[in-house]
Amino acid sequence: MVCLDLDHPEIEGFGNWKVEEEKKVACDTGGQIGDTASFKTSYATLDAAIDILYAQHPEYKIPQKWAAYDNFTLKPSKYLFKKVFYFKSPPEEMYYVSLIDDSIMNGDTSHVRLAIRAVNRGGIWMQEDKFGYKDQKKIQKRFSKEIIAKLKDITKVKVYMEE
Repeated sequence: MVCLDLDHPEIEGFGNWKVEEEKKVACDTGGQIGDTASFKTSYATLDAAIDILYAQHPEYKIPQKWAAYDNFTLKPSKYLFKKVFYFKSPPEEMYYVSLIDDSIMNGDTSHVRLAIRAVNRGGIWMQEDKFGYKDQKKIQKRFSKEIIAKLKDITKVKVYMEE
């Protein structure tokens, strides 16, 4: 049995350090809407699959009338790559998605992740804090059904959803 003195300065210091590190990560990634999809494949394979998806389903590309809204950016990072998916059917909206290359971030080449960072419904980009639980679940359901499922079919790999 192990006992820890939670009031010990070293334990308290570790807790404070951990909170600060988590804040840094949140700033880098911009938070997320819904769950993160983790694909058991490499960054190059998933990136190529997204290109195939756009070729097979050009309706997911940003239309000219929405081009002016393709202006959302997060803090630059070596391991986050921007992807934008447009949905015409109601509600008409665009999803700013990060393709997260874990091989750069932490040396893990066994999987790569996709996470929704922001949604635009024809005006401004809105991040996680602008959506309630139900809205986030609707956004996640649409993304899973229309994008994740198609990418899973293209890559032929397992996909896990992570909170």
